[in-house]
Amino acid sequence: ERPDFMFYVNGIPLILFEYKTEDSGIINSIADFEFKETYTSAPFKVALNDGKDVIFFTDLSLLKHTTLDPTTNKKDSSFRWVNYLGFKDPNTNLPFSNIESFLYEFICQPENFYNYCLNACSLITKPSKFLVSARIQQYYALKDIQKTLVNISKGNIPIPSNYAFLHAQRSGKTITMKLLTYLLQKQFSHIFNQIFIYVPDLQIKKVIQDELSMSGNSNVFVHTIQNRSKFQEVIDNLYQ
Repeated sequence: ERPDFMFYVNGIPLILFEYKTEDSGIINSIADFEFKETYTSAPFKVALNDGKDVIFFTDLSLLKHTTLDPTTNKKDSSFRWVNYLGFKDPNTNLPFSNIESFLYEFICQPENFYNYCLNACSLITKPSKFLVSARIQQYYALKDIQKTLVNISKGNIPIPSNYAFLHAQRSGKTITMKLLTYLLQKQFSHIFNQIFIYVPDLQIKKVIQDELSMSGNSNVFVHTIQNRSKFQEVIDNLYQ
C-alpha cells in the first residue's frame, strides 16, 4: 500500500499524493484513501485525476458535501484546488495546471505551506478528533489578511483603518472567521486586544459560537447586526 508520491519534511510524512489516470477518475483516487489503511499516516492528502482534478483535504468526512463529478451542475466543489490566481509558467507564459499551481504554492514555497499549517488548520475534538484544513478560497483570504496585518505591525500601514477582504461565496466564511480569530490572537495580540464579530442574524451567531467553542476558543465577542448602516456605525464608534 505504498502511495504514488509523498512529501516529507524532516522525515515526517506530511502530504500524500494518490494519482489516477483520467480514465480511472477522481472518485477512484478518493476511494484509495478510504480503503488503504497506511494512507492515514499523512495528515494532508491530495487526490489527482491526471493532474486536472485536484482534491486537497485532511479527512474523508470533509468530502461528504464536495461535488466530485465535474459533469454535474452543483456549485459546491469545496476542496478542489484550482489555479485560483492564474499562476503562469515563467518559461512558457502558459497558465499552470491545477496540480502545477498546488506544487508551486506549497512545495516550491514551503513557507506558504508552513503558514497554511499554522493559520489555516484547526483541530476539532467533538464528536471525534480530526484536523480540518481550509479550502483554497479560505487560504487565500487568510493569506491576504496576514500580509496586511504584518504590514500594520511593522508600521507600514497606519491604524486605525478599515479593510475589506474578498471571500468567495459558499466557501465557509464561518470557518474563515474562526481561523482569523486564531491568527489575530496567536500573532497579532500586540495590535488587537479585543475581537468582535458582527453577524446578520441569530442563526449565524449560534453557528459561529459553536464553531469557536468546539475548538476551545470562546474569548471572542459575537453580536448580531441588522443592516449595513448599523455595521458602519459600529465601526465608526470603535475608533472614537
